[in-house]
Amino acid sequence: MANEKDLYELETSVQKAVNFREEPPKPKHIRAIIIITFKLKDCTQIWSFFKKQPLLENQFTAWKFCHVLHKLLIEGHPTAITGAYVNRKTIVEIGNMWSMLNDSLGLGLLISSYTKFLITKIEFHFKYTAVFGNCTYDTAKLEVNSEGDINYYYQICIDAFDVMDSVFMLQDQILQNLYKNKMNSSTIHGQFRVAPVVLLIEDAKGLYNFSIFLLNKLHSSLPEEMLDGHRSRFSQLFAKLKKFYESLKFYGYITDLVTLPTLPNFEPRFKSSVVAIEEPQIETNASTAPPLEPDYFVTDLIDITADTPPTAPTDVWSIPSTSPDNMVDPGTNRTRDAWIDYTDSLQSASMHLNKGEDVWQLLKEKDALIKQLQDDIVKQQIDHNNEILQMQKELMSIRDELRNGSHC
Repeated sequence: MANEKDLYELETSVQKAVNFREEPPKPKHIRAIIIITFKLKDCTQIWSFFKKQPLLENQFTAWKFCHVLHKLLIEGHPTAITGAYVNRKTIVEIGNMWSMLNDSLGLGLLISSYTKFLITKIEFHFKYTAVFGNCTYDTAKLEVNSEGDINYYYQICIDAFDVMDSVFMLQDQILQNLYKNKMNSSTIHGQFRVAPVVLLIEDAKGLYNFSIFLLNKLHSSLPEEMLDGHRSRFSQLFAKLKKFYESLKFYGYITDLVTLPTLPNFEPRFKSSVVAIEEPQIETNASTAPPLEPDYFVTDLIDITADTPPTAPTDVWSIPSTSPDNMVDPGTNRTRDAWIDYTDSLQSASMHLNKGEDVWQLLKEKDALIKQLQDDIVKQQIDHNNEILQMQKELMSIRDELRNGSHC
């Protein structure tokens, strides 16, 4: 139960932390807020004190509010996530309000970007309760929440990447604002803007470690082909993170407050031990397909220099003497008929040649008939296999009925 003294200290600390001066919040005020939230075991009361501040009237107060809330999400009582989620409408209103401010210093757009990042972070942690505000995680709780479904880890990895992207977006805007206004981190005005980057460093470090855990988890259960997109996006985020840390080496204010993490020279590689299952394909039995006719090359089909009428060359192709009954199963009348039509067409072709008709057109017709014959045989083989499977199912059903009848 909260007593009046604790509530008074909380309200006073909030008021001092988000005052209207253009300077970063004092660490002692933020520390007092965090200690009191643990003492109260509740972070809902603090929102009544936040809303009393001129968050929509003073841009310095609004920016410092975002900083204090960010710190509270990382180091405050676990109920800070829930309290912020319930009051996210207030955060959105602050961002929308200051996004319309076209000030020369660009602080309105920074406030809008900061609120968008906070909403992304709050919704992520509220959705995945096993990932805490400082981006550490409980593997046992993750297993319970996933219920053994690998899709849970697949989705949480995508969402974690989204939060990392929002981290890089915000820090880039902060540093660009500093550059455009010709400020540096050694001045109080520069420190006022760049102070939240320290918290972004903590978020990026935790999300990076969490991403490696998730990718290892996914590669232990899924084939590599299914995770190409995850690896590609992680590669991009790794490059951004490396650039992020490199760019901060020149900001003395930041390096005095936090030690920049060290990344490996090359990004981690992930290999899956799961082999993708190939879909079965229907194979044609070569022994059942009819032999293809050899290609014949005809020269001097018509002697245009001769005075006598043109005659067809003899033996342009040989008509097979194989009986259609020997080519296919006697039960496949359709294929036999196609073969008879095919041989008849060859005989007709020989007669037409004597009349000087187009040989190449006849060759095309011959090839088309051969292809039709092969397609019919393949289709009949598939139908035949399906009939066998159906008969096997019926046979098993009859056996089960007889077995059950014998037990009665």
